[in-house]
Amino acid sequence: MERSQYYPTIGQRFIEETAIENNVYFLLHLTTVYLTKGGRPVIIDKLFRALLKDMMTTTLQYSIEGNGRLSRTPELFTHLPVQKMSLGLSKAFDLSPAAALSIIWPNWARSIYQEHLQRFVDFAVNIMNVAPSSSDEETALKGIHAMEKFCQGFHLPATLEDAGIFLTDTEMSELIKSCLSQEEANEKAAIYLILKNSQ
Repeated sequence: MERSQYYPTIGQRFIEETAIENNVYFLLHLTTVYLTKGGRPVIIDKLFRALLKDMMTTTLQYSIEGNGRLSRTPELFTHLPVQKMSLGLSKAFDLSPAAALSIIWPNWARSIYQEHLQRFVDFAVNIMNVAPSSSDEETALKGIHAMEKFCQGFHLPATLEDAGIFLTDTEMSELIKSCLSQEEANEKAAIYLILKNSQ
């Protein structure tokens, strides 16, 4: 039997969509770690920044039509609440991991940026190329908005509604339960607010 019967042809558009989704997925995860795990040596931060900027430049070389819905749910990087939420959302609604994370990430970032203000300012200025504003808070929020726009540029959803998902409060509570273990129940209120703001 010929090899082609075992390996069907994969179109260029599928390859590009897969590359975009993978890049955005890892970009958002690496950004999450960069923003919340301070106290590293300066050289490590510089390497993080260089990697993030390079991945963004590489991703921008692709174009995408429509919102890809590749059903991949890799269980990587699930040690932070935002990542647990996005994995739960991905599994519950058959969203690609990148699409789920692009919905959750901006509202998660807005909920915690004041706890890591200087990291968010650094991210905005040095990675997202945002001009500093009159206050650090405004600069940080502009950086979050710039990342949100970056994802939207690839037609990834910014809200649950963009993905065609409309949850009742009961359905949202069930989704939160599926994302958290019993030991993490104290995170429920924070996650509820993040998901609520993502509608």
